[in-house]
Amino acid sequence: MAPRARRSNSPEEFPFLKNLGLMAVKTKGDGNCLFYSFSDQVHGDPSQAREIRQQVVQYMRDHPEDFKPFINVEIGGGSRRNPKRKNVAAATVILVYTPPTQEQVDAAWEAHLDRMSRNGTYGDHIEIRAFTKAFDVDVKIYNRSNSYYIKAEETGTRPVIHIAHHDWEHYSSVRNIAGPLTGPPNIEVIDAETAGAKTKSDQAPYIADWMIKNVISSLPFLANDATIRKALTDNGGNVDRAVNQLLDEPSSTPSTPDGYLSSQSGNSSIERDVDSDDEDELWGPNKRQNRKVRAIKPMKRRSKGLTPSPLKKCMSANLPDMDEMEVLFI
Repeated sequence: MAPRARRSNSPEEFPFLKNLGLMAVKTKGDGNCLFYSFSDQVHGDPSQAREIRQQVVQYMRDHPEDFKPFINVEIGGGSRRNPKRKNVAAATVILVYTPPTQEQVDAAWEAHLDRMSRNGTYGDHIEIRAFTKAFDVDVKIYNRSNSYYIKAEETGTRPVIHIAHHDWEHYSSVRNIAGPLTGPPNIEVIDAETAGAKTKSDQAPYIADWMIKNVISSLPFLANDATIRKALTDNGGNVDRAVNQLLDEPSSTPSTPDGYLSSQSGNSSIERDVDSDDEDELWGPNKRQNRKVRAIKPMKRRSKGLTPSPLKKCMSANLPDMDEMEVLFI
């Protein structure tokens, strides 16, 4: 087996494990990682890895009928008949399987036991199975998204050994995130219902501040952070889709916060008349046309007994007296 790449353990590598309140502890990757993990689980530290290896190999040697059928025998395992035609791509490949002889199986089995007894030889599922039998335990193996058992027997209850299998072909011992980190692991797993709820919450997309700012700058109206964050969450963190959702549902956005307009106007000393009925006309998109007709407002106010606001007086100071004039709309 080829040497495994050395990489550091990261909690993010095992989200399923993390949601159970567990973690893969750092385990040396020198070919003995599986047996280090077993030793940490059984004895509370990796110091007994060599002894556990020898016990596992001895159990396999004493019970060959349980393991020999799973050994890969390459000699006589098959051959390919080369096509004679020049057009190799169009040729039919014929595989001829020649089963290995009993002598070849026995030789491969002895070679496997010899390799496995040496320090630094990587173990795998055959050795895990032998470990469960030799120590009368069940082994629970965690990977990135799930877990499974290799049991000593299909029935009965036994102690459970917890190990993690990394994507980069490495095994680690498993412990609780809350500890203990030394001594017997005393594994306590969060119940499945709680873990399932936590997994669902952890699947929500990460919403960064820059995403919220991009949405704000793309909207023609104001929306608070909570509304924007919900839109981003609904769309998996996609800024464009979140903007489109908010544009399609403008009624769902909050109204302009109090004081926003005054804060945007700087230090201007001129305030709008809060009871003015032409505010939208003066400040709206048709303000040029509205300026032409706003002169009739004082007439209407006089007829109603109202006094024009200071702002309107200022803006109409240079206009002629329109009491005696007809208004010409241009």
